[in-house]
Amino acid sequence: MVAALAGVAHGLFSLYWAAGGTWLVSTLGERIVSEFADRRWLLAPVGLVKIGFAVATVVLARVGCTERRLTRLVSWLGLPYWSAAVA
Repeated sequence: MVAALAGVAHGLFSLYWAAGGTWLVSTLGERIVSEFADRRWLLAPVGLVKIGFAVATVVLARVGCTERRLTRLVSWLGLPYWSAAVA
């Protein structure tokens, strides 16, 4: 549950920055901020996917999914997929 909450918080920051928020943007590094200044909208689908996968793990646990590989796959899917898509 803690990991799911962290994933949702991470996704919410992406949505916040996509909407034009500036709090903590300086922590991303000057290069990233300047290169993506005109493409911040790309963070909206990234944030939604992060939140979706974070919530999906909790849903799988609540419905009694005992397939550990499936839960682990869902837990990790967002990171490599979106890291490659944004890079």
